[in-house]
Amino acid sequence: MTETVGDGSGKVEFEIRGGAWEGVHAVIFYAALTLAVLATAGIFRVYFGIGAIVLLFYSMLAIFSSPRFVVIGDDGISLLKYHFFLPSRRALGRDALEGVEVVESPRLPASEGERGSRHDLSYFVRVYLLLSGGRKLKVFRSGMTGAPADNRTAAFLIAEALAEAGDLPVTYKRRGAGGTAEA
Repeated sequence: MTETVGDGSGKVEFEIRGGAWEGVHAVIFYAALTLAVLATAGIFRVYFGIGAIVLLFYSMLAIFSSPRFVVIGDDGISLLKYHFFLPSRRALGRDALEGVEVVESPRLPASEGERGSRHDLSYFVRVYLLLSGGRKLKVFRSGMTGAPADNRTAAFLIAEALAEAGDLPVTYKRRGAGGTAEA
């Protein structure tokens, strides 16, 4: 989830990762690696070698030339998709959106003054944009590079921006070992 600030027009974009499109092309990427290993082992060396190269470049082109973004602008929330560098934008009206969901791990991160690890690897936070029909778009996922308290602050700011832009309700949940509990 990469945040990209716009060109000064007050527009903010959040990259969405995952989904069927990336899943299929990840499988194609691993098939290319399998063909490369088989070609190295001497099984149909030329055919599998050419197939590995073609599939490898196709999967890399497909994944890296086809990002998806949730755009928060003055006109509301929209979904910007690229398929092989060709853009398509779809405005998400209030009827297409159900809400914003923030999911946290059960153990909260230690803040600056508290005793505890500032780099707790067990802490996670995710922000989902809930679409009608039950679909979820993962707008933010905490990374391992930042402090957990910083990730939590960023997630709440993103959830607040989405809620304000689309006039959406926000649901906070804690996911533990025993399932999902509403906070």
